[in-house]
Amino acid sequence: EIYVFTPAGDLKELPKGATALDFAFDLHTKLGLEAGKGITNYLIGDCTLEEIVDHNTPFNFDFVRAGTIPPNPGELMHSDALTELLQKWREEYHFIVIDTSPIGLVPDAYALIEQTDICLFVIRCMQTNKAFCKQTLLQMADVVENQDKIQLVLSDIPTEGHHGYGYGYGYGY
Repeated sequence: EIYVFTPAGDLKELPKGATALDFAFDLHTKLGLEAGKGITNYLIGDCTLEEIVDHNTPFNFDFVRAGTIPPNPGELMHSDALTELLQKWREEYHFIVIDTSPIGLVPDAYALIEQTDICLFVIRCMQTNKAFCKQTLLQMADVVENQDKIQLVLSDIPTEGHHGYGYGYGYGY
């Protein structure tokens, strides 16, 4: 299965037989890995596929860095080479997780959604602007043919100071 989500969550616990693909250009840093050649270098013909797949991460999955920031990221996202690569990886991996730039800010990731099984749209509690979130979801609804694949994830929900539930009524004079 291929998942695309934004922004990166805690990827360190992916199941065996998975790979993480960094299109956000910063996931390697969040995972404590060094920068290097990656998917963009492969797509422009600068290196081989074997050179970009890191099988030796300290995690339970393979990792593919973003690579060099290209002058034409939108074109690479729409390229036949990327489509063919994802199809090849569907046969090799049980799970493919693709981290992209925030979809509402950088529309390039829309091209990936149709090639995925699920799109996890991560909303950070008390941080993500509600109007921005609503506008992005409306844009996604216009672009994505199968809207059932869009799933929302609410992250960073506060756990302190919010206990139980309540019910009440009152009178006013």
